[in-house]
This record gives sequence, C-alpha cells and structure tokens, in this order.
Amino acid sequence: MIQLTRPSFTPRRTQLFVCLGIFALVPCLCADTDHVTIREDQSCHNFVTNLNYINATDATVSSPLDARAILDAIQKAAAGSVSKSTPLHLYSRNLDCGTTSPDEGVLPKAAAPKFDAKDFYCLIHVLLWKNPDSTNAKAIAVDKQNWFVYHAGNAWRLEDFNSRNRVFGSKNLWLLFVYINSPSSYKYEIRYEIDMKDVTPAPINDLLALAGVVSGGGGQAAGEKQTLWGMYPINVTHLPNQISIQSEVYGPDSSDTLTLQKTGASPPTFVNEGRYHYDFGIAVPVKGISQTTVSTSNGTISPKSTSTQNAFAVADLYPFPNDVRNTTFSPYPYLIGGVATASQPLHKILMAVGWGPAFTQFYVGALLVKQQSVATSTKPQHSSYEPQFSLGINLSVKAFNGLLKKSK
Repeated sequence: MIQLTRPSFTPRRTQLFVCLGIFALVPCLCADTDHVTIREDQSCHNFVTNLNYINATDATVSSPLDARAILDAIQKAAAGSVSKSTPLHLYSRNLDCGTTSPDEGVLPKAAAPKFDAKDFYCLIHVLLWKNPDSTNAKAIAVDKQNWFVYHAGNAWRLEDFNSRNRVFGSKNLWLLFVYINSPSSYKYEIRYEIDMKDVTPAPINDLLALAGVVSGGGGQAAGEKQTLWGMYPINVTHLPNQISIQSEVYGPDSSDTLTLQKTGASPPTFVNEGRYHYDFGIAVPVKGISQTTVSTSNGTISPKSTSTQNAFAVADLYPFPNDVRNTTFSPYPYLIGGVATASQPLHKILMAVGWGPAFTQFYVGALLVKQQSVATSTKPQHSSYEPQFSLGINLSVKAFNGLLKKSK
C-alpha cells in the first residue's frame, strides 16, 4: 500500500516554488491560434489510375518505407516522368483551374520539398469513398479513412508513423491527401481547415505541475473509378503548437443538395513540438528492490512509499535533445539536480545521473545533507554538507501525481 503525506508548508519553501510558477507562466500568457485553409476543386485534382503502396481496401499505408515510395512516385510525376496522357499537377492549385489569391484561402505555389531534409514532415490523409448509390450516383459518402505522419530516417518507427501523431518542432510541414475509389460521378470541392493553437512547452508544463505538487495544490453506378491526390505545404509560423485538421468536401448529399460535409466526426490532432535539453520531475530515493512495486497494467516500476516528505524536485539536463512530452527510450544518460520538497529544501541537495528504459528512469548519485557540527572548546558549532550515497527512481510530475491520487 502506498502511504503518502503532505508536509506543513514553510513560507520560504512556498515562496520559492511560487516564484518558479510565476516565472514559468511568463511565456504561456499568449496562447493564440493560426488558421490555414487548403481548398481545391475536384476538376483540379491529380488523377492516377494506379497508386501502389496503398492498401485500397482499408485506406492504409503499411510503413514509412511505403509512404516514402508514394512520395517518390509523386515527385517523379511532378517531374513529368509519367505518361503525358495522365493529367497531373503538384504542390499547388493548377493555375488553369482558378485564382490562387490568398483571399480564396489557397496556398501559393511552393517549391518541391526535399523528403530527406531533417525538418521535413508530411501528414498523409488516405480516404476511401463508398461505391455510389444507384439511386443517386452524385451523392458522396466516406467508407474509411486514416492519417499518418511521415519523416525520413531509421529513428522514425512504425508507431511514430501510424499512431503517435507527433511532429518535432518543424515548420517544413506538408499535407498529402489520397482519395481512393472516386467515381467520375462524384463532383465536389476538397477543403482542409487547419487550426494551429499555441501550446505551453512540455518542460514548462512539468515545472508548473512540479510547483503545484510541492505547494499543495445499394448498387454501384456506372463510371470510371479514380484515385486522386494533392500535396500542399502547411504554413507553420509559431511553435510549439497543436494542429487540428478538419477535412471537408463541398458536394451533393443524399438528397442531391450541395452541402459542406465533414469527412469525419472529429478532426485528428498532431502535436508539433521539438525535443528539449531539459525537463523537470520528481526523484524518490529507494534503498532496495523491496521498496519498489511493478504495475501490472503497464509494467512501470515505482516506489512503494511516495510522499512529498521523501521526494526531490529536480531538473533533468539531457546531453542530446529528448522528447519530454512522451515517454520514450533514450540510450544516453543525463544529469539530475534538485532539492528536497519537504521543509528547508536547501538542507538536502541531490546531484545524480539518470538513465533507464521507457517504462522507468533510475538515478544514482550523491545526496548532500546539511548537518550541524557539535561545538567544542576550541571549535564553535558550524554547519556543512555531508555526502551520502543515493539511489532511486526519477518520475515525471504526471506519474508522481498519479501515485498521490492512488493513495486517496
């Protein structure tokens, strides 16, 4: 059973962490939103009769390698290395299809991206249309759709590609949409409404949370089936942000009335935030494996006895930038330094090195404890820091708060 207690707060300790909280709030006072609209008429789409590396039955892309093959094929198409009989244009609205005025919400023509660039990311939207109803061949209906995030490099794993919805602090961001099984009877305009809302940097979030911990608070119609796609840059001006993308089509509904229809019930969100050299957390000393417990739900290791009386508010310093918003494995150890969260925090100072797998971060180092010497006839009483060996678990503030809640 986890036993937790909260200490009585001393004015000095409270003032220290209130000042930290106020300092952390300064860059967070302006949480604004940027908006981008991508709009393209169906007559301006890029039609292809065959697009490999996409599973057309469930609108999926199997891996980052397949996504790269798709992007390479698109780049060749833009360079004119495909059949001249296939009408293709790329990276912007075709100038023959209408105005590209910013007032129309259409992005200006952009240079072709470099897919191997370190800051290149591409959000990929694959959508599969249902076969049209024989009673109304013009009505549009979505069967399946999925989103993916492409980035070059071996470090970009399958989970990064298909589930984490993560972009690491890039302004070189693109959108690729691929619409499968689009009958010639479908006539519509594609729209993407993109909101980019400023978010508080993850280390500042952790610092604020840390201050809170220590301060206490039918039939198919006839017609040709086509696959169409388009690729556009997303104008990112502020970082970090959370991107919300609502895909829409303007076309006939089941009653053959032109309406603006959302292709999904809720728009997907993507966090666009870089990696950091620092973060804040809670370090809890343990004397042995008997003082730890393993969670059966997620396999994480945590201390059995956890409270603000036996914990340290610490800063983590990484030699290489680290993703501090999500718990991931890093092979590199990092420095830890902090003070006790109990009264008189400067009487206990922790200096350590941390490392561990994704499920738990351990630390080992020295605990400097302020001690009073005994006065003698020749030497007055004085205080000094005495080093002690310290071993423990370095927790995120979120994980520590979770342990506090379990004790209630």
